Parts: sequence; structure tokens; C-alpha cells
Amino acid sequence: MNVYQTILNNSDAEMAVHIRLSQEINEDCLDKERIISFGEKFDIFPSNVKTVALEALEEIKSDEGYTVLCKAILYFMKNSLPLNCLMPPFEDGIKAEFAIFFPVWYMAQENAEDMEHRGVPKDIISKSFAGICSCVEANKTFKGCIGTSAYFFWLPFHAHGKLFMINDFQYEKKEFNGNPAIGIHIPSGTKLDVCQNLLSFKGALDFFAKYYPELKISGFVCESWLLSKEIEEVMGRKTNISRFGDMFDRYDIGDTKGDAVYRFVYKLTPPYPELDDLPEDTTLRKNLKEYMKTGKRVYACGGFITTEKLHDMLRNY
Repeated sequence: MNVYQTILNNSDAEMAVHIRLSQEINEDCLDKERIISFGEKFDIFPSNVKTVALEALEEIKSDEGYTVLCKAILYFMKNSLPLNCLMPPFEDGIKAEFAIFFPVWYMAQENAEDMEHRGVPKDIISKSFAGICSCVEANKTFKGCIGTSAYFFWLPFHAHGKLFMINDFQYEKKEFNGNPAIGIHIPSGTKLDVCQNLLSFKGALDFFAKYYPELKISGFVCESWLLSKEIEEVMGRKTNISRFGDMFDRYDIGDTKGDAVYRFVYKLTPPYPELDDLPEDTTLRKNLKEYMKTGKRVYACGGFITTEKLHDMLRNY
């Protein structure tokens, strides 16, 4: 039994209907020339990813189950349906690792064309969609191979053209309390400096006002361990991280486990090692490890900055 049929048989009745409907779409996300041309046009297809992706493409195209699975993933993303039931068995290797890559790449190209039509500068389009292959490469840190298994549920954000790299941050089109807002994602290694961060936020606000004027932005929203109320206790003093969090009006997001630091600080996925085995190669990792060994945790938190508050803060710096 092929992977598509296995997933179909294991899905509930509602999802099974959609999986069958997915096979009626005519779009081909496995067109090799289209895949390469998009990567070359925006210089976002590094050679190491390209080599493995094209190898995966040939394996997928020779496997009917994976060919139709890719079509199903494309259909589900285009119709904003949950992808949980379409996650492939990653022990299948390269085919499974790239099953979502090609539908994401296909939709990303469509959204890149929309950005061009709006006049978005090519360098911002390139930096924004370069995040797809950055995830594919970063997968090696978590899973030991180039692929998508560590980012299966994140990559669709790129597919929908919701993410933009502007200055130091990755910004997302989203809503907060029913109003258009700009989501903030902090790439690994981003310097947190309140003054520079505020200027970046202002740059993002100007960007959306110019290229997406239909969005009446109410403010900026961020959900991250970086906004944790406990981080100052971990570091024992005011740091750039705690000052960054203090810019926001915090709200609870219901994090009761405090697991985000394992992924974003220690670059780990479940099952997590014992606390004694966590590395101590940076001050943050060392302090965080000692903090957690006392039985405490750092919980992810949400934060919001209204556009009015942003302008007020900018006037004070």
C-alpha cells in the first residue's frame, strides 16, 4: 500500500473527502523547470539544497503514492486545511523529507509574483523566500539531515506569502483581536537592542503601509520565550532580552510546559535529554540550565504593541 493510500485510510471521514478532492486539481508542483527557475530568479536555491531537492524530486515522481501526496498537500494548503493528517512517515527518507517542500515552493512562487506586482523590492522578496531553504538546511541541526521534518508546520507560512524579512526581523501578516497586525519572529542570532529594534518595527510599518495599504495595521504582536516574565530571573539582571520583552504589553498564551527553550536555545526536539546533559557553552544556556535544575521553567508569553505606543516609544529614543 502506498503512502497516499495509507494516509487516506487513516484519516477521518471529513479529511478523507478532502484528500480525494485534492486529486482533481490540475496544478503541477513537481515541474522541474518551474522549480529551478523560481530558485534562480531570486537566488534562493543554494546548491546543497538544490542537489538534494532535485534528487528527491526524481524519487517522488517515480513513486505514485508520494506524487499524489504532494498534490494533496498543495490542495490542503491552498484551502487552509490542517496538515496533521498528511504528515508523511519521515523514516521513508528523502521522499518524505521533501513531500511538503515542492507544494510550498509552488505556492511561494505564486506569492512572489503577487509581491512583484505590488512593487515589493526584489531584495525583500529574495530574503523573505530564502527562509524556505534556510529551514531545509536548519533541519540538519534537529534531525541530522537536510529536509523538512522539523519545520513541517512552519513552512506553509512561507507558502502563503505571510512572512517578510525586513531589516533584522521576520514579519508576518496576521490578526490580533480581529484586527490586522504585524507578527514578529526573531531569527536566531538577531541582536536585541531596543533602539534598533524600534527602528526595524517602524520600517516594517512603513513597508506594509506602502505595499499592503488595504491592511490597517493595529500594532505588533509577538509570542515567544523571549517575552518570558522569568527571563530576568534567569539572567539575574536587566539584559537586552528582558528589555525587548518590556516593550510589549504581555498576555498569557497558556504555555504550561516551558519547552520552547529546548528548541530555540538548545536546538533540540523531543525526546529531550536530562537537564544535566544540556550544554553550557553560552551564558544563556548555562544560566537557563541552572535555573531549570531548581525546578523552575521559562514560559513563552505573548506581547502586543499598538502603533500609537510604537510611535510614542520612537519619540523617546
